[in-house]
Amino acid sequence: MAKIIAIANHKGGVAKTTSCVNIAAALAKMGRRVLLVDVDPQANLTSSFTDESKIEASIYDAMKGAPAPIMHISENLDLIPSHIDLAGADMVFSNKIAREQILKNILDELKAGYDYIIIDTPPALGLVTINALTAADSVIISICAETLPLRGLVMLDEMIGDIAQSINKGLHVSGIIIAKYNRRKLDNAVIEAIREKYGDKIYKTYVRTCVSAAEAPTYRQSVLDYAPGSTVAEDYRALAKEIDKQDKNK
Repeated sequence: MAKIIAIANHKGGVAKTTSCVNIAAALAKMGRRVLLVDVDPQANLTSSFTDESKIEASIYDAMKGAPAPIMHISENLDLIPSHIDLAGADMVFSNKIAREQILKNILDELKAGYDYIIIDTPPALGLVTINALTAADSVIISICAETLPLRGLVMLDEMIGDIAQSINKGLHVSGIIIAKYNRRKLDNAVIEAIREKYGDKIYKTYVRTCVSAAEAPTYRQSVLDYAPGSTVAEDYRALAKEIDKQDKNK
């Protein structure tokens, strides 16, 4: 039965989608069966693997009642793509009964076929993000080491707490990813500020800055396939092992 993880941060530019792509790819290469779910209307996760203009059905269609459109990406790795239409979800589903649980109901039917389901959430705290957090067993927050992001995390923390109290009792933050790390004084100062808030939830592996991470989506590949010898590929392999070990210890 799959562990469902939402990777979140309502601030953009924090390597959230990059982390989704490459953690999933690394887990798949470790032999874990992984389903990626793109619920960001920008569809950056989808375009990291395929031409989104050619997508015939998306998670938006599944949320409206159609079968979940699962695309096979590579060995052990599947994807449910997104679409720009998802941007109107707050309006479309506002009067739907149990609207916070639409995604959960979809993923509950798919859990048996995977070891991990990883959800890429939008940089917003609307209904789609609430759906992702309601469906998830845990949340991983991706934070960029280049800027101080803590003030903006207060609302995300509050939303996670509210959902854990009212809808999804087991929801919790399982880890913090430090991305775009460059060993500068500023980066280390930011990490110390994050450590004061989250303590030992910060993963030991910091994901270092590397141009390969930005180039890989252009070729519709994970960085593990595009530049397997790069520092960032090395970091994501190590990070995936941490996440997998963390899951197995629970």
